[in-house]
Amino acid sequence: MGEPENAKAVLYQYLEAYPHLDTYIKVAKFEFRNRNKEAARHIFERVITELGVDALQENYFIEFAKFEIKQR
Repeated sequence: MGEPENAKAVLYQYLEAYPHLDTYIKVAKFEFRNRNKEAARHIFERVITELGVDALQENYFIEFAKFEIKQR
């Protein structure tokens, strides 16, 4: 595995250990920076199913909106 794959594996392990909103957003941004738009969208959608009401914070909606705007 190359460095991006190793970083991704570590980041997803961190997400499993600390499933907080900020962690999900970091993972989604990582996926977007690495041109994996579908994975980034999946992470944003996964937040709602896994965190439920705890995910309904202003920061989540702002970051998801920024992502969608970049997607056009």
